[in-house]
Amino acid sequence: MHYVDPFDKLFESFSKGLSPIMDSLYDYNYPPLDVFIDEETKDLHLEFAMAGIPLEDIRLNIDGDYLLLDADKREDSIEGKKMIQKGIKKASFHNKYMVPAGRYNLKDVKAKKKDGLLIIDIPALEETRPRQISITEE
Repeated sequence: MHYVDPFDKLFESFSKGLSPIMDSLYDYNYPPLDVFIDEETKDLHLEFAMAGIPLEDIRLNIDGDYLLLDADKREDSIEGKKMIQKGIKKASFHNKYMVPAGRYNLKDVKAKKKDGLLIIDIPALEETRPRQISITEE
């Protein structure tokens, strides 16, 4: 028997967008994103590739069950230099990711920027973490 955990649907919002409307409005593959889940605690760990985007241009918010990530594009120019090839994608983005508030502690989200990555840790609610149930014999 194959069991499909409704929790797996969470990750579809990270990789496929939230709806056809969202998919058409936003490039949800930018910035690139890796999603990890702690096998023991079920905490979420997100890593967004944000090299070249200054910290002051990044906005991270929680709105209900959604993590909102926005940044504004800066001009690709260096004074006195003419660009002859453009290969690094730099764009404004406004992304929305569903994170179920009933499963995660959205009041204790931690975020930091390190080595070109925006790292976001979202702890699972204590009551949703796996636990062993003791069995008594009668």
